[in-house]
Amino acid sequence: MREKKIIVPICVVIVVAGIAAVPLSAVAQDGPPAGEAQLFESMKTEYVVTADGEFKTVEIEYELDAETYELMKIGVRSNGYDNVSAAIAANFSEKGEEIVKAEDKRIEGGYVIEIGFGTADPSHYDWNVTTTGDTIAAHKDTPFDPAAVGGLDEYETVVHMPTEIAQTNGEVSNGTTVTWNFSDGPPDNLSVKSAIESDADSGSDTGGDSNSSNSSSDDANDRIPGFGIIGAIAGIATLLALGQRRQ
Repeated sequence: MREKKIIVPICVVIVVAGIAAVPLSAVAQDGPPAGEAQLFESMKTEYVVTADGEFKTVEIEYELDAETYELMKIGVRSNGYDNVSAAIAANFSEKGEEIVKAEDKRIEGGYVIEIGFGTADPSHYDWNVTTTGDTIAAHKDTPFDPAAVGGLDEYETVVHMPTEIAQTNGEVSNGTTVTWNFSDGPPDNLSVKSAIESDADSGSDTGGDSNSSNSSSDDANDRIPGFGIIGAIAGIATLLALGQRRQ
């Protein structure tokens, strides 16, 4: 039996109280029940990588039609939030995430929900970022599957590296930016590598040993046990929209 059929009627309680890892995982991984209308038009995730192997900022954007947005807005307003992004951001603020942006933007035919996070450990987003000598590399083994969340038509991942990209399996633009488009399904992995300044050039200690910022930590697990932030946002939004449609 699909767990989310039980969860949806109490979606507002989940959104206000915080993220429940197992139920949200089920929603985001399985997608909406058969026969449900498409929830999201597109999604974009954008990362800015520092030379120290951290994410300086992470921005996640969801585009959805006006009808779905209004249904979600009814749910969040009944719980004291002015808009959808504010409700989503509140969940992550309570869990210790730094929120630097939360906006709902009107566009032709619908809305865009934008959530921005501050400095973060890449492991929170299932990335492995390593610095070895004069090289910094970012790798993601299991990319996010857009088909698993609300029937996304388009999904892009964008990574901004600190220096010119030397190797990647994505599409490079402006020398330091790489994009992966998931229109034909997620690739096997996401990988990008750049050269960084040596200790002598930068005056900083990058260290000669590999320094991975994707090591598992109790702190990361406490925030969203076994589940990435991207999927959690999608899970909350899915619960909001489906919950209002069924009322």
